[in-house]
Amino acid sequence: MTQSDAADVPGGSTLTDQIMVGVERRFLKYGHRPSPTHWKGLREIAATIEAQAVGAAEPKFYLSSLPTGMGKTTVVAESVKTLVSNPAYVGVGVVVFVNQLDQIPRLILEMELNDDQFAVRTGVVNESLNELGLNDHANAQVLFTTQQKLPHLLRYRKNFSEMPFFKFRGAPRQVRIWDEAILPAEPLTFTVKQFEEAAASLTKIGQHGASARLRDWALKELPLFASGSITEMPLLILELDWEALKKLEHEGDLLRNVLWMSGHDVRLYKDDFSGATTITYRESLPREFAPLLVLDASGSLRLTYELWEKGRGNLVDLFSPPKTYTNLTIHHWDHAAGKMAQQDEVKAETLAEGASKAIDQTSNDEQVLIIIRKQEDPSHPSLEQLIMAKVRDGGRDPTRLSFLTWGKHTATNEFADVKHVIVVGALQYSYAQNEAMARAAGGLSVQAPVRTQEVEQVRLGEIAHHLFQAVGRGAVRKSVEGGCPPGCHLWIALSSHGKAPIPVELLLTTFPGSRLEKWLPVEPPLKKNEASVVEAVGLSWRQSRGHGQCCRPSCPSRMFVEHGHPQT
Repeated sequence: MTQSDAADVPGGSTLTDQIMVGVERRFLKYGHRPSPTHWKGLREIAATIEAQAVGAAEPKFYLSSLPTGMGKTTVVAESVKTLVSNPAYVGVGVVVFVNQLDQIPRLILEMELNDDQFAVRTGVVNESLNELGLNDHANAQVLFTTQQKLPHLLRYRKNFSEMPFFKFRGAPRQVRIWDEAILPAEPLTFTVKQFEEAAASLTKIGQHGASARLRDWALKELPLFASGSITEMPLLILELDWEALKKLEHEGDLLRNVLWMSGHDVRLYKDDFSGATTITYRESLPREFAPLLVLDASGSLRLTYELWEKGRGNLVDLFSPPKTYTNLTIHHWDHAAGKMAQQDEVKAETLAEGASKAIDQTSNDEQVLIIIRKQEDPSHPSLEQLIMAKVRDGGRDPTRLSFLTWGKHTATNEFADVKHVIVVGALQYSYAQNEAMARAAGGLSVQAPVRTQEVEQVRLGEIAHHLFQAVGRGAVRKSVEGGCPPGCHLWIALSSHGKAPIPVELLLTTFPGSRLEKWLPVEPPLKKNEASVVEAVGLSWRQSRGHGQCCRPSCPSRMFVEHGHPQT
């Protein structure tokens, strides 16, 4: 049975209809007007929750890729509210997996839950959050937890149905909702440098033999293998007493994942930047976890879901029509803006100048959201500091600027009214990471071949995903008759050249219907050979005129031809 047929479940259609009536009431209050096709996509979310509640959903992963601001979260909120208020579903447990902690209080309010209807279980440090609702979460009909909680619980139980943490009144929770991106397995890649760090951690907890074996393999054996080779990582045997075990728990995910990899086959990839990098993956979702509803607004941009559907066969695409971005103007600056550029003092100054020029094109009463990389070297001014300084020096108001760093660019509505977004660079992964992601999504072993073209498609899909999420923090996330609000602008610095070029066409794929304009806020410096030619032309021109200077002293050297100067 497909989810669009869920309304045919005996007694189930009433729940879906009730949900959508409530959703329409909320949308009228917000002034939100989805198109008829988007209404159909929203209804499929409600139908999937209904099918879960009545036990009619097949054990699959149901993906809704409706764009940001279309109302996916509103449908979930209304669905849970309707379900818990209906006596017929009093025994149906719900679990909601969130990506960010600040989503939980907002969802509780939107679902209009009473304290005896829900519980929150996140990390032990989040005391005030965990105190919300019922203390006895096993008897709370709705459970809120984080996606990060799942890997921890998987160490003790592999089957979802056997995990006591997720049970409601002794039975597995039937309605399972996952907000944001998901993969069926965790991609694992480690460089020689990371293996050295893991070896140091082993030494720290007294595991000297295992540390020496790992270090010898990483430094002496691994570099000898060719790129594409498959090799077995040595089995690391630990001698653990209770104290050593407790210390191991505090060493973090790097060592834990390296220990898991020991004794397993890994594929090797080599490049000039990272050297030798191992590739593998580990299943990261519990068995019997499906049916699960997944809400990922950028799901249609990512090849990983397509690989999941083809390779594993248990993913279902719900009807998720895109929206158009005819009211969005994209100003593209074809300029290096990645990690290395933002760490270079001179290039960072240039990028800050470009961002400043974009801010100059906004009104003094308009807010601007800027997406940049997180500062890694505190000895130099951050890009945020450089931009703020240029804005202040230009006599403009820096308080109307807001900044987000990559990694913090999802799951917040704080900037939903900001129509001007500046993006400096993109978040992208290495070839090895993208290959690991392709294998993890499709369930391909390290022995199976993966086409380079497929890895490249994963790379571009992940760039588009992160870009869509970042820009979607602004006003483009809102929906007006199937599009975004008028007057939205994106200024973006991305390079279409170099070792990891990002094609300009990707911007139009990510935001279909938008208007793309070339943007050059800062004139590029002349290359050495170009400067020599310009100097020679200038000298020849001055000599032919009998002058000691150009007839246009203010004329930039690169504009000689434009102003009527002779060509070489």
